[in-house]
Amino acid sequence: TDSHFQPGEWIHLALTWDKTTKEFAVYFDGVRMGAAPWPDVAADGEYVPDYLKLGLYYQDPDGDFPINASYDEFFVFQRALAPEEIGSYVAETERPR
Repeated sequence: TDSHFQPGEWIHLALTWDKTTKEFAVYFDGVRMGAAPWPDVAADGEYVPDYLKLGLYYQDPDGDFPINASYDEFFVFQRALAPEEIGSYVAETERPR
């Protein structure tokens, strides 16, 4: 499979959601990998959940599938961190050996 992750590799993962722009962004090791709009209501008018499922990936309408991974630390902030702030967290984080 095409993956950014390798078994046994430690990564720093950051997710942000900006309430003003309604943009959801993903960072791996401090590098912004992509972003997408995450509105309160989808274009077709269907409700979009106001939660994020950690530890799952979505593959098809029939269900979610678990990710085989561990979490070392987990933080929630009251605002979307700027890319520089995310970069600082990555630089200050001691990676397991």
